[in-house]
Amino acid sequence: MNQQKKILILRATYGPSDEKNLAPLLRSRQFQLKYYKDLIIYLEPQPGTTKITIDGVPLESYDLVYIRTWKTRHFLSRIIGRYLQYKKIPFIDSETVSSSYGDKLVQYMGFHINRFPFPKTLFIPRESILKNQPLILNYFSLPFVMKSDFENKGKDNYLISSVGEINKILGKSTDDKNFIFQEFIPNNFDYRFCVFGYKTAIAYKRIRLQGSKTHLNNVSQGARVVKVPLAPIKKLCILAEKAARLSRIEVCGVDIVIDKNSQKPYIFEVNNIPGFSQRSAQNKLKKYLLSLAK
Repeated sequence: MNQQKKILILRATYGPSDEKNLAPLLRSRQFQLKYYKDLIIYLEPQPGTTKITIDGVPLESYDLVYIRTWKTRHFLSRIIGRYLQYKKIPFIDSETVSSSYGDKLVQYMGFHINRFPFPKTLFIPRESILKNQPLILNYFSLPFVMKSDFENKGKDNYLISSVGEINKILGKSTDDKNFIFQEFIPNNFDYRFCVFGYKTAIAYKRIRLQGSKTHLNNVSQGARVVKVPLAPIKKLCILAEKAARLSRIEVCGVDIVIDKNSQKPYIFEVNNIPGFSQRSAQNKLKKYLLSLAK
């Protein structure tokens, strides 16, 4: 006897009409209806370590995933679609992966698939964070980072030293804000690579002020900026260019952090709206844009 196929119907939010309309399917053990609130996304750079679970069950346990009403949480739908595509698991609708990269989670999934280095990352839907705090504390060593999936310039980016801090952050943020959790990479500075046309035009070292209370290296958070020659960091330039090309962003700022203990590089973000506060970066951008205007 052939093994029965398992099909997951995945909704962004609860919809009572689905339980009625899909009742004939759901009466069969082959079909299951689940919701995004029960998703957990584990993202790690090592091959075979990244996974997505629903109610603790890996998505690859299903033979088909029907992503229904996905536009309500489109950023999650994109990363689910990318993951299923990578795992060669059939899914509906293919439109979910047609959008370009736009948020940190989708970028990290691309980094994992292409074996780029990035910090170990965990995503739990906001409404399920409190009940999954033991999982978070077991997954990371203290301190770890909790930050908004969409903000930049260091906004809503926190270094967590106790579980109570998670509760405070959730309490003072809006209900529609989603967070990711990430291992803390010890560092004293980071690199910002200005990549234009998938080529590094200029690079800066952003150095935290001595005695600073923040873990961030953003200029908006008071970091000192120093232009650096490209030749000594050629390998990092190539890594930044590959990340930009993967993300399909022709004008971007790629942020790479060097672990001060292991000296290993980690890609933190490909920023499609980088702040060009340095005159040298402005001039490089001007030259690039003029070269395209024929």
